[in-house]
Amino acid sequence: MPTRSSGFSLIELLVVVAVIGILSTIGLVQYKGYVSGTKLKSAKNAMQQILLAQTEELSNSGKYFITEGAGTTCTPSATTSKEIETKLFSGGDVITSEVGYEMCVYEDDDNAYRVKAATGLDEAKGTFTKEVILTHNGIYDPVDE
Repeated sequence: MPTRSSGFSLIELLVVVAVIGILSTIGLVQYKGYVSGTKLKSAKNAMQQILLAQTEELSNSGKYFITEGAGTTCTPSATTSKEIETKLFSGGDVITSEVGYEMCVYEDDDNAYRVKAATGLDEAKGTFTKEVILTHNGIYDPVDE
């Protein structure tokens, strides 16, 4: 007379664990992409707010705000982000630390300005893993984002 088993075999349990592991890995990769995209959208929204604030700054002072020490380029940092918030937003919390992007404003060749947002600083190389620039007329570089 054959015996009846009321449980699962070891092979069946291993297959289920492997499938769950594969599905969770795929889900984690998708989630990281979602978070990264959301942070980029938040950074772009903050950059748009800076453009609007620059219009008001030009109206009030007759010139655009440029981050201290910036010439025809700048390096975004916590200091430059705070300077933007202090000068253009009266200390408001537009560039939040949760976004993960730092920003700065520099002059361009057309006597106007550009807003640069960057994240993922590689201190050894002195480069960022992701940079986005917004011109004074609202065009993003790179445009493919």
